[in-house]
Amino acid sequence: MTFTGDDKKDVTRALGTTLICQGGANFTPVVAKGRLRQKLQLQQRLKVQNIRVEKDLTTDANGLVVKLADTLTKMKGISGDGQNDLVIKNGTNTITVTPNTASEK
Repeated sequence: MTFTGDDKKDVTRALGTTLICQGGANFTPVVAKGRLRQKLQLQQRLKVQNIRVEKDLTTDANGLVVKLADTLTKMKGISGDGQNDLVIKNGTNTITVTPNTASEK
C-alpha cells in the first residue's frame, strides 16, 4: 500500500507491515514573493495549513510525520477547560484568561 502526505512524497508499506504516523516538529508555512506569493495565498485561502503530514525523512524511517504550524491561521477559537486559567505568552508579555464563575455566562 502507498500513502502520501501533504508533501506529495510516497511512503510504501507491504500489507501486514506497520506504518508509523508520529507528531513532528512545528513547521513554518512557505513565504514567497510576487506571483508565487499570490498563488500560495489563494491556495491557503482554499486550504488552511495548520497541520501538515509529510514523509519521515529520517534514515530507516517507517512512516509519516504530522506537524503543527508555528503560526495558526483561520482558527475559530481557543478553549480552556473552564476550571483553570488559560495563559497566552509572547516574550515577556502574558495574557491570562480566568474561568467564569457559576453565576457568569
